[in-house]
Amino acid sequence: MPYHDYFEDAVIAAMCDGASESMLVEHWAGLLAETALQHASTASFFDAAESFSDFATDAIVKWRNWLAEYLATRSQQGRPLKWYEEAKIPQGAFSTLLVMRVDPTSDDHAASWKAAALGDTCLFHVRDEQVIESFPIQNINEFGNTPMLFGSLNRDVALISERTQFRHGICEAGDELFIMTDALAAWFFSCNDKARSEEALHQLRKYSLHENLEDFTQWISELRATGEIHNDDVSVIHVEVQG
Repeated sequence: MPYHDYFEDAVIAAMCDGASESMLVEHWAGLLAETALQHASTASFFDAAESFSDFATDAIVKWRNWLAEYLATRSQQGRPLKWYEEAKIPQGAFSTLLVMRVDPTSDDHAASWKAAALGDTCLFHVRDEQVIESFPIQNINEFGNTPMLFGSLNRDVALISERTQFRHGICEAGDELFIMTDALAAWFFSCNDKARSEEALHQLRKYSLHENLEDFTQWISELRATGEIHNDDVSVIHVEVQG
């Protein structure tokens, strides 16, 4: 999605944070995000358990097909699985999921948003420099070592749907929406006084711009060096709602 374009139609964003101990997790997280974006193009995705179950089934089937092709390619290239890969692949890959859709409204509000989340990737709704809602995590104490994850081999789509949380909200002109992986979200929660929170928002706005990717990497490295942020994968998506 272009970084500086203005959108008159729905904006859809997805973020998946793979569990580092699982095999081929970067491929699973990417496939899961792409599939979520496709299904979220239909607004009812966020409103009906059946729609979400269809998405979960689609993602699992796509993974099964992708994995079969991957294994066949490895074999054809004379690169059979190593013993430790053979042990891990049957366990599947795991990832969090947060998918959000923002739609312009025809009433006095600028936009409405809907979101679905499984795990600890977080959405923050900001208005007038203050967080007015966070989802699905409400405070820093809710982070743990075993978040809910979407497993690539989990065929119990009803259970996946049951564990997934859904939320919706209304945006006024000038509101902002931030999606963050858990390490960055936990850091943002820790900036709980007014001055630190406003500075954190300034940094997030600045470093979420694509042209500032190198500066973003340096900024995260500095936060890690000072122990302010957990040494984990970090991603952020920023959406500003115009009137």
